[in-house]
Amino acid sequence: MSLQFNFFHLPQPKKFDYKPLYYDKEKERAKELHDIGEGKYVPGREIRRAFGGKRTPKPKTSPAQRVTRIITIITLAALLGAIIYFTKLFSIFYNI
Repeated sequence: MSLQFNFFHLPQPKKFDYKPLYYDKEKERAKELHDIGEGKYVPGREIRRAFGGKRTPKPKTSPAQRVTRIITIITLAALLGAIIYFTKLFSIFYNI
């Protein structure tokens, strides 16, 4: 007789067990035929159809937005350079 102590509760995985209340074989067969189509089954055909016409081009940024972005990047780079320069300068004077 061994006693086992568990400090942590380890939950068991939940199982999926769905039983439909009503099942119509004819409706299921019609759905399968509709999914397959008249010809041969082609994997991924429905996905390609769904995304085929909905491709939108990437919106172009206006020239003003590009200039603002470039100025922001240059300003941040200059600020970083100034911080590095002044920390080295102060370390020379104060021997840090």
